[in-house]
Amino acid sequence: MTLLRRLIARRDGVSSLETALVIPLIVAVAMGAAEIGRYAFASLKMQAAATQLADVVSREEEAITHRIDDALLGVAYTANPFRFQSAGKAVVSLVLNDNGDIRIAWQREGGGWADVTSRLGGSGGPATLPSGFILEPGESVLTAEIFYRYSPVIAPGLVTGEVYRAAYYRPRRGDLAELVVEVAEAQ
Repeated sequence: MTLLRRLIARRDGVSSLETALVIPLIVAVAMGAAEIGRYAFASLKMQAAATQLADVVSREEEAITHRIDDALLGVAYTANPFRFQSAGKAVVSLVLNDNGDIRIAWQREGGGWADVTSRLGGSGGPATLPSGFILEPGESVLTAEIFYRYSPVIAPGLVTGEVYRAAYYRPRRGDLAELVVEVAEAQ
């Protein structure tokens, strides 16, 4: 029998070969699953940050700049372990319906990602609210938008892009229609 026929007929080492072929596939699937899980976690953290930011600001009696700026700084803590200060931006807006004129009364923003703007519009301009969102004349809504530039760590190229989350709250203790510019006192 020739050497080639003997090698083809032998069965020892087949399981080692199969394992060597399957292991890279299993590792790739596991890395992909871990990266997708990390992306989902980032998405949840950004939604929590938007919700917390809108909740905190909506509890104020007045829209005071330094208090809103403090709340904006808190977004980085909520978004931890993701690097929000360098790859994220938070925008707080007050949208009001002034007798059918739905506009943005004021906006404040924080974070380090400069090339994003609010999806609602700009301060003083008309507001673009989600479809089906009804704002009656005289009503207002405080919105918090979170933008985060997601960068994969485990499996580069699998999941990339922007995470966008928003939260909408009614002002609770005051109408917040006017932004009060006030400097924080040094402690």
